[in-house]
Amino acid sequence: MQRPQLEHIIRAAAGITGATEIVVIGSQSVLGQFPDAPTELLVSIEADVFTFRDPTDAELIDGSIGEGSPFHQTFGYYAHGVAADTAVLPPGWKDRLIRVENANTGSGCGLCLEAHDLAVAKLAAGRVKDLDLSPGCCVAKSWIFRQSGRASVSVRCPRNTSRLRLPASRASAESTQRLRRDVAPEVRAFKLDAFHRSVGGSLRGA
Repeated sequence: MQRPQLEHIIRAAAGITGATEIVVIGSQSVLGQFPDAPTELLVSIEADVFTFRDPTDAELIDGSIGEGSPFHQTFGYYAHGVAADTAVLPPGWKDRLIRVENANTGSGCGLCLEAHDLAVAKLAAGRVKDLDLSPGCCVAKSWIFRQSGRASVSVRCPRNTSRLRLPASRASAESTQRLRRDVAPEVRAFKLDAFHRSVGGSLRGA
């Protein structure tokens, strides 16, 4: 998916639901902060979205521009309507949302996750595709964190020795406790206490 395609989804979702703000929380939300993100991060053809307006908007989006819809068949990409609590996100994530609003988004405004908040959501999901540590994907993710230009802290994934680094400003005890409480058992094994111990760097391969 490319940035203009995400903007098209935002425009379509706004037109269907009547909502003025479309929140993008899936992997393609990276296009909000980084319109020219590396292609390794843009392989998905779906954008996970919801609105603050009404939880039932997710069903409306799925039925109208979701997978298998005429929209999908025509353009080759689609929206996936999700619940607002689908992703485990750190405190303050709403304050860091990246606005996508231009002529291509029509009456809607996209609100995309900030890159570090997206990383937390992916770690918490714990799916193989979310923890892709192939060389190409590692380079791409490293580029994202370098571009964001923020101090970071390290969270180690138990599957191997690769480290994903997240901003120290978000390394609060509250966010650590929430991750431990809410995420899948395999993700609870992450050494989240590293949030409070390590500082610096971006993503580093094993």
